[in-house]
Amino acid sequence: MNNFVCVSNKVARVSRYCVGAVIGLSSMTALSQDNVSVGTEDAKKTVISVTGIPPAAPVFYTAKAQNNVHLGNSKIEQSINVTLNVVQGEPKLLSLELVGNISDLQVVGAQLESWSVRKNPSGNKVFLDLIPKNPKAKSLEVVIARVFKREDALVKVLTLGPAKASGFQHQLDIKWDAGAHVELSKADGCQPVALSRIEQRVRKSLVSSGASRVEARFNQAGSAFSEVELRNLNVEAKASEDGLSAIVHLTGDAVVRDEDGGSIELVTGPMALQKSPLGNGYSFALTSGGKEKNSTRYTIEFEKNGNYDLDLEFAVSLEQVSGWTGLRFRIPHAPVVPVSLSGVPEKSRFLLGETEVDGAAGVTQWQTYLPASGQCLLRWKPQRKDSSGELFFTTQALVDVQVGAGMLRERTQIDTKVLQGKMLKLQMELDGAGDVLDLQGPHVGSWMVKKEGDKRLLEIVLNGERTDVGSITILTQHPIGNFPAKVKPLQITPVGAMRHAGYVRLSNRGAVKLGVSSHNG
Repeated sequence: MNNFVCVSNKVARVSRYCVGAVIGLSSMTALSQDNVSVGTEDAKKTVISVTGIPPAAPVFYTAKAQNNVHLGNSKIEQSINVTLNVVQGEPKLLSLELVGNISDLQVVGAQLESWSVRKNPSGNKVFLDLIPKNPKAKSLEVVIARVFKREDALVKVLTLGPAKASGFQHQLDIKWDAGAHVELSKADGCQPVALSRIEQRVRKSLVSSGASRVEARFNQAGSAFSEVELRNLNVEAKASEDGLSAIVHLTGDAVVRDEDGGSIELVTGPMALQKSPLGNGYSFALTSGGKEKNSTRYTIEFEKNGNYDLDLEFAVSLEQVSGWTGLRFRIPHAPVVPVSLSGVPEKSRFLLGETEVDGAAGVTQWQTYLPASGQCLLRWKPQRKDSSGELFFTTQALVDVQVGAGMLRERTQIDTKVLQGKMLKLQMELDGAGDVLDLQGPHVGSWMVKKEGDKRLLEIVLNGERTDVGSITILTQHPIGNFPAKVKPLQITPVGAMRHAGYVRLSNRGAVKLGVSSHNG
């Protein structure tokens, strides 16, 4: 039996509604009930007794992984320490995504019953399924180990992804012997960890919060490559306050193999050398950048073979293109090179290809990687204040409340219409008991639940200032307890809306009888 309640209001927020569901047991037999008996106490009263097991609560878990890789001359050793914490439910199976080479895989754990590797139906993803010995345990620790012979210069490093984990953290440390050299040829979905120049010669460190793909190219020192090889390059750029120029700090190592020395084109762009250590066995030659307008090409020439430390500073002219401030230069073709940019206005907007990305508040340094081509092209501009006036918007909600055995679940869909201005952040007041499980929307960047005094607020940050917000879907749940029970659904009200209206649908799941005790508005 379903009950429907319609609420519509033309003021700044939905009038408070209170739906008290007096929950009993209907004469329908639910799938989860084992036995139903009917008795009669008198001629006017019938008693229905139902016994059974309520449905299990959904499983939520988080995962944290420390991935250690050692690249040796003849073999690769890898060990991933994984900790899975169960937030809710009793999992019979926990899954993580495997990305990269999965050969010679071994998984061990004191509380691990068994494990297996499977592919999804389309075959483009691989998952590691873990079955714990005790489903009621709140944590599971496993070690994923691989030891195999290195047969190629390119190593596809095994990394992990969250799969169904609600929270995920992955740190990757790649180390190698002092007599070898490794460069990252691919680091998709990762952020670099700052290391000293000495550490960078034998180690790379990356972090990720989702699925990542990492490939490393292994080159033995002294092998037959070009006469000059650049290693461990790192670029740090700082824009000037006037927005006309930037200082680019380039560090790294140069390996010269020819006894007579050699040369290599180091940087090309609208730039001038600011600082260069003298007497280090190398010099610079300047030539025109060719077809590139206002561009200079710097070639570095070495007197003899050996290893050279590079620590150079260049002044680079910033470009103004269609309202964007740009930093442009090129270094030689090299593996993945980390780049950091500072000195840009806070909360600037960045242009990555054809996608615009807003910088987070309080972040003063932006980090990324150069592509393998070596072309550095960074674009940014301050976020303009909305010149169309103050923000005014209306909202409409569709609320679906479902009451089942031991649990009340809500699905709230909120449509927002911006009448004036642009919206970057939307706050909603949470009135009543209940936990927010998930929030989805086409333009949602992040969300969090926070407290302000006695109030709970759901704060939603969009991926940029927008006039078209789209539909936002919020899933919540609240345990009920023993029957019969009286419960008040969670009320979600947008803060600052000129008008908020909507509809509420109340329905049962299984053999549950509902009754509306009161409703206001």
